[in-house]
Amino acid sequence: MAWDTERTERLLALHQEGKTAGEIGAELGTTRNAVIGKLHRLGMARKKLASAPQESQPIPTQASQEPAGTAPMAESGDELTGESPIDIIEASEDTDQNSIEAHRRTAKNVEEKSLKLPLMELTSRTCKWPIGDPATDEFWFCGLPSQPGKPYCAAHNNLACQPITSRRDRKLARKPQMRPLRG
Repeated sequence: MAWDTERTERLLALHQEGKTAGEIGAELGTTRNAVIGKLHRLGMARKKLASAPQESQPIPTQASQEPAGTAPMAESGDELTGESPIDIIEASEDTDQNSIEAHRRTAKNVEEKSLKLPLMELTSRTCKWPIGDPATDEFWFCGLPSQPGKPYCAAHNNLACQPITSRRDRKLARKPQMRPLRG
């Protein structure tokens, strides 16, 4: 499709009337994008209309800002009692930090403290750590209060986000040491 003088003049007239690119395209028998492209090449791109002045809103200070989508921590009156899962993790790290067996014991202890919620009872404030086999009826989610901005409670967040050095150390502990051959 060529933009002859007649079509270009019609395009400019419709543009001045305030018609949208889609409406102009329908009248001229072309696409909306072709209209936008031609207007841009002619230097006639539609200017945004000035709206009524808006009242300026104060910019919140960093102390009052909270990242979007964060969940507040649980209130002290929640039904959680006894040793917290994060205490379990810290205690197990003190005894044997690099042991895979200690890691498994820690995960088991946290599972015992979990609220064992089904999927439909999860909220933005609950830990979404899956526990069990999804193919069975013995499947649920942790349900403890999640950390702000994270999907897991403190204990499961520590299990999920391990520093690279501890992973590397565990991997090295499993590998047999290579000794040079004597020649």
